Amino acid sequence: ACLRASIRLAQSTRAKYIVLKLGRRGAYVYDGKRYNIIPGYNNIDVVDTTAAGDIFTAALAYEYMQTKDINAAAHFANAAGAISVMTAGASTSIPKLEQVRKFMEERK
Repeated sequence: ACLRASIRLAQSTRAKYIVLKLGRRGAYVYDGKRYNIIPGYNNIDVVDTTAAGDIFTAALAYEYMQTKDINAAAHFANAAGAISVMTAGASTSIPKLEQVRKFMEERK
């Protein structure tokens, strides 16, 4: 299903990459030829998912602009989204850069 959706999106847009958020399962990254499934973070206490999608998207864009590596950006976005669901609220659940880096390092 992800591959079909990605191919359709790629054909109807001029996007270099298609990234599908898969919630707890992580993210699906398609570059027009290959796909990669970036695993999500399990064993976290989910409190509120209100802003998780927005935080994932912002973190993906931020990290991609820093690294130019879409897979690294998806890993970073998964971490930011995971951190966000552990806190209630929308703006209160936005993690700081240091929090995301530390979270990723601790879960390598």
